[in-house]
Amino acid sequence: LCQRKVHFTVIVTVYPSGVDVDEGMVCQLVDMGFPRNACHKAVYYTKSSGVETAMNWVMEHMDDPGTFLCCL
Repeated sequence: LCQRKVHFTVIVTVYPSGVDVDEGMVCQLVDMGFPRNACHKAVYYTKSSGVETAMNWVMEHMDDPGTFLCCL
């Protein structure tokens, strides 16, 4: 058994509303094929509570005007 230390850097964007946006979660969603703006909004509106929650948010709001448009 070999042990090694692994360090992760989590980049978080904090908005005046106090909601932290985990950029790692945004990247995971983008890697799934969703547009970056929609992923950013999903993580923001789900309060960075998890990739699955954010993915569900994107799926539920795909037909909403503005979901895939510019930032918050």
